[in-house]
Amino acid sequence: MMESHYQKIDLSQWTCFSNRSNSKSYVSADRKWMVKFASNAECNDENLLERERDTALKALSIGVKTPKVRDIVIDDEGRKGLIYEYIEGKKSISRMMCGDLNNIDYYMKRFAECARDFHNTVCDTTLFESFVGRIRGQIVDRDILFDAQKVKALKLLDTVEEKKFCVHGDFQTGNFILVGDKYYVIDLNCLGYGNPELDVAIFYHFCHYVPPEIVNDVFHCEPKYTSLMWDSFVRHYYDTNNEKAIDEINERMRKLACISMLGFFKFIDVELGIYKSIRKRIDDIL
Repeated sequence: MMESHYQKIDLSQWTCFSNRSNSKSYVSADRKWMVKFASNAECNDENLLERERDTALKALSIGVKTPKVRDIVIDDEGRKGLIYEYIEGKKSISRMMCGDLNNIDYYMKRFAECARDFHNTVCDTTLFESFVGRIRGQIVDRDILFDAQKVKALKLLDTVEEKKFCVHGDFQTGNFILVGDKYYVIDLNCLGYGNPELDVAIFYHFCHYVPPEIVNDVFHCEPKYTSLMWDSFVRHYYDTNNEKAIDEINERMRKLACISMLGFFKFIDVELGIYKSIRKRIDDIL
């Protein structure tokens, strides 16, 4: 067996502080660094880890508020992980909110404030790809959609004004962490440049279309709360209580949600059932 070129890590000097269904994380003895190992063997892929590291480094270079990143390491079991700066006291908005569901509006206001700041970050188009271009490639080059659906999807995509702001691509409350008044954005594998409304549409997707087990993974609560999250978020993000304006935003996001997740799916293997769900929504909505 070929010896790995990654540095070996001795986890006896690290303490496990998070053991989730999809990952296990350890903090260093000096509490300055953390290492995260994916539970899914597919996410243990070297190319994905190198992409995650390189994307985080580029994100830092353009001013995105994300933890510092170091090396890819390998442990005695052969698991590969990525070392990040450990943020003492950090907690995702999802984790905070799930323990305080009577105050969803407060957390959605915080999320909206963080999101607007992140979406105002100008993205370097020489370092990142166009998110619209990524979605277009998924529509045109893959067999996710049937031909008639591709025509509808491309027509909708043409209505998205191209911009040069940061688009997260996996935009939801689990990927924004808070420490006091500060926030950090994590899991930047899908980061690209474009129109932030595509991120908002992705959040609409999470709040309206994902199955209960995914709701639990992302928000750590029951699906009955996600509509409340969306209703509160959209008012704070767009700074409006005008019902007509909100109805128009909801209709726009309902349509964009049909295609926005395709940019995220470029980097993961997706079950056929999810593609069937997207096809049905395109047929029903577009």
